[in-house]
Amino acid sequence: MTPSMDDKANIIFNISGGNNQILPNATQATQNFYGDKYMEEMAKKGNADEAPEITKSSLAHYINNVERLTYYIGKLSSCEDARSLAQVVIEMLEDPEVAIDNDEMVKERFINTLLPHAPKVTTTISNIRQRINDEYDRHRKFR
Repeated sequence: MTPSMDDKANIIFNISGGNNQILPNATQATQNFYGDKYMEEMAKKGNADEAPEITKSSLAHYINNVERLTYYIGKLSSCEDARSLAQVVIEMLEDPEVAIDNDEMVKERFINTLLPHAPKVTTTISNIRQRINDEYDRHRKFR
């Protein structure tokens, strides 16, 4: 016996702005928030006094631009593992607004500035360093 239209579940999607995908066969979905609009939203809501808080991050030593700093803090917060963190580091290496080079990107002090912004990454400094080196080698190969 095949189900009739009356037997099937009724589903209503209310979509109000943004980019939306409906994936009926998906086994999982991930939403990434990069925070690039965070500062604008805080200013609109009257919380502009929270904006300077982000500049207190130790990462601000490497990134002077508040918008770029906010962007990278957002990207780091969505990192699930050392490899995704390494991919962000390679992106930072390519960004002229970020003051790191090939040597600095693998130093313990730099990696320690990233970790507070990547709470899901729970591995050792040496593992993160290795993943950064792997991503850097991969990046150079395809460059």
